[in-house]
Amino acid sequence: MYIGKLFIPALVLAVGLQLPVASWAQGPFEGSLIFSPHEHQAIEAALALRPVSGTVAMLDDTVMDDPGTGAMWSIDRVQLSALIYAGPSDWSLWLSGVRIGPGQLPPYLSDLHVSPNYVDVSVISVPGAAPVSVRLRPNQTFLVTERRIVEGVDIAR
Repeated sequence: MYIGKLFIPALVLAVGLQLPVASWAQGPFEGSLIFSPHEHQAIEAALALRPVSGTVAMLDDTVMDDPGTGAMWSIDRVQLSALIYAGPSDWSLWLSGVRIGPGQLPPYLSDLHVSPNYVDVSVISVPGAAPVSVRLRPNQTFLVTERRIVEGVDIAR
């Protein structure tokens, strides 16, 4: 009679015992192996606030719906944070916290022209409004309602 490691597997095979197997009796695991329940809840809450298809997220927590859906949007400032220019069709810029590249124009902008030192763009404050042309350099903010440009981020609202 073995009392070592081989005894239980041999007994299971000889007698035909069935050991319990993990099952999904309570449904799939929805927790996290990495984060605590509190951290996981905070992450899920943050993900629930992210924009859905057809929206554009802004740095100041404004979410504007795409005009193709018939929804409205309103924008009161556009900030050019950074501009990386490698050529006429190879550039990236960050407007109001959103990275924009060639062919990625948000619905509130039109007539975008990018040069090595500045960006010429027309801003549409609300759907149907006349576009306002503006030239922005990095670290400048265009205040749409006041029609003026300020250096840096204008934090006073």
